[in-house]
Amino acid sequence: MHKKAQTGSMDVVIALAIFVVALALLFMVLRTQQANVDAGVRQRDLAWKANAVADLLVTHRGVPGGWERNASSVTIIGLASSDHVLSAAKVSAFLNLSAETVRDAWNIQPADYYLELTYLNGSVIGSAGNTSAYDSGAAVERIVVYNNETATMRLRLQH
Repeated sequence: MHKKAQTGSMDVVIALAIFVVALALLFMVLRTQQANVDAGVRQRDLAWKANAVADLLVTHRGVPGGWERNASSVTIIGLASSDHVLSAAKVSAFLNLSAETVRDAWNIQPADYYLELTYLNGSVIGSAGNTSAYDSGAAVERIVVYNNETATMRLRLQH
């Protein structure tokens, strides 16, 4: 009968070891799933911000009015002289803003950005921001008019 008790306690040790391994695997899977969910939420948030910023840039004149004459006063960056028609003066002022000023005005800290304005033939009108932000993140594109020609504004945000 002593032998049977030893076998029973060995079964308990093996069962406990299997349970601990299974529990550890469950926790690892849950952590991976949570990381994937968090990344998806961040990506959707970035895409929403990119769309909102792009729409603001091409439809709004900016705040204060005439901010391009005193770029350090800008609180809301707008590049439009009218809906989807960009002001050359505002675009020029934007291209000379510091990255920190742009991120603060767009409220995208700690994200980075890259904005490129090109004519339809591919010639670049201007670009600003971190070119590495061009490789990943959330990208949006808007068709605009610049200097009486159709152009494309591409904006990419990245965390």
